[in-house]
Amino acid sequence: MRRSVFPMVAVAVFTLSGCTVGPEYVRPDPKAPLAWNAAKATDDDRVRQVQSADRGQERSWWAAFNDPMLDQFIDTAVTRNLDLRIARARVLEARASRGVSAAQLYPEINLVGTGERGNRRLVTQNRTVGLYDAGFDAAWEIDLFGGTRSRVQAADALVEASVDEERNTLLTLRAEVARNYLELRDAQTRLQVTRENTTSRRDVASLTATLRRAGLRSELDVSQARSQFLALEPQIPVLVTAIDRSTRRIEVLLGEAPGALSATLAMPRPVPVPGEAVWLADPVSVLARRPDVGIAERRLASATALNAAAVAELYPKVSLAGLVGYRDATGAPSFGIWSIAGAIAAPIFNAGRIRSQIDAADARRQEALASFEQTVLLALEEVEVNLVSYLNAEETRKGLVVLVENEEDKLALADDRYRRGLTGFIDVLEAQRSLQESQISLARAQGDVGRTFVALNKSLGR
Repeated sequence: MRRSVFPMVAVAVFTLSGCTVGPEYVRPDPKAPLAWNAAKATDDDRVRQVQSADRGQERSWWAAFNDPMLDQFIDTAVTRNLDLRIARARVLEARASRGVSAAQLYPEINLVGTGERGNRRLVTQNRTVGLYDAGFDAAWEIDLFGGTRSRVQAADALVEASVDEERNTLLTLRAEVARNYLELRDAQTRLQVTRENTTSRRDVASLTATLRRAGLRSELDVSQARSQFLALEPQIPVLVTAIDRSTRRIEVLLGEAPGALSATLAMPRPVPVPGEAVWLADPVSVLARRPDVGIAERRLASATALNAAAVAELYPKVSLAGLVGYRDATGAPSFGIWSIAGAIAAPIFNAGRIRSQIDAADARRQEALASFEQTVLLALEEVEVNLVSYLNAEETRKGLVVLVENEEDKLALADDRYRRGLTGFIDVLEAQRSLQESQISLARAQGDVGRTFVALNKSLGR
C-alpha cells in the first residue's frame, strides 16, 4: 500500500497542473463599419479602394512625393533615430521579463557547498574536526491552478504589445520626418515669394518717390507704395524662424546634432505634392494593421491573464524540494546524502487581501477593454477626418492654382492700363498685393496637401 501512494499522488499533481482558473481571454470584435463614410461620399480618383489581400502591391507612401532627399532622410531616420532605438530596447526588456516569468514553471536547481571546522564537545568527543558537504538542491512550486502560466501569458502579450509599440514609433517617425520636411519646403517657398515681392514693391516705392519729386505722382501714392513693402518685411523673420525650427527638428529625428543638415537643407526646393492615389483599405483591414489598436488589444489580453493569475491565489499551492550530495567528515568515512520533501499551503484567512487583489485585477481588465474600444473609435475617427482633410486640401490647391494664374493676368492688365494712363497707381498696388497673397496661399495649400497625405497614410497604419 505504501508504495502505491506516491505514484497516485504524482498522477494527481500532474493532472491538476493542467488546470487553469479565472477568466479566459476572447479577442474582442472591433465592430468596424464595412466602408468609410468619406469614401462613399466621393468618387474622387485620388482615393483608390483596395482590399487587404492587395496590400502587397502598395509602395511606400512617401515615394508618391518623388523626392529623393525625403527618401534618404526617412531611410536614415529608421537606422539612427533614438526614439526608435529606445522602442527596440523595450522589446528586448519585455522579452527578458517574459523569460523571468516562464522560469517559474520549472524547478530551480542550485549547486551548494558548505564547510565547517570546530569542536562540538560531546558530538565530536572534544576533538577538532572538519565537516564538508557538497551537492545539488532543488525546489519546485507546482503550478496546479495555472497562476504561473497565466502570468507567462500576460508577459507574452506584453512582448507583443512592445513589438507593436516599436512599429507605432516607426510609423510616427516616418510621418514626422515627412511632415517636417514638407513644412520646411513650405516655409522656404513662402519666404522666397515674400522676398521677391518685397524687393518688387520696394522698387515700385522707389520709382514712385522719384516720380513724386518730378511732380508726376501724389504723396498718397508714395505712402501707399511704401506701405506695400513695409507690410511684407515683418513676415520674413517669422518664416526664417519656421525654417530653422523645421531644420532642427529633422536633424534630431535623424539622430544628428543641431547644424549638421543646415547646408544640405539651405537650398530652397518646391513643396513636393504627392503624385499618386491613396491606397485606402477597408476599415477592418486598417484596424488589423494599426499598431495602436494592436497595443490596446494585447494589453487587454495581458490584463485578462493577470486577472486569472489573481484568482489562482485562492487555491492551494504545492511545492517540492530535494537534495542529493556528498558529505566528508574528519575521522569518519565519506558518504552520500539525500532528502526529498513536499509542502502544501492553502489560504484560510487573509482579511480579504486576495479577494481585493482579484477585484483590482478585474477592474484593470475592464479598464483595458474600455481602452481598446476607445482606441478603435479614435482610429476610425482619425481616418475619416484625415481622408476628408486630404480631399478638401487637394480641392483648395486646385482652386488656388487657377486663382494665381488669374491674379497674374490681372496684374499684367493693371500695369498695362497704368502705363497708358487709364487707371491709377493704386490699382497696380492692389493687384500686386492680391497676387502675392494668392501665391502665399498656394504655397500653404501645397504644404497642406502633403501634410494631410502624410497624416492619412499614417492613420491607415502604413
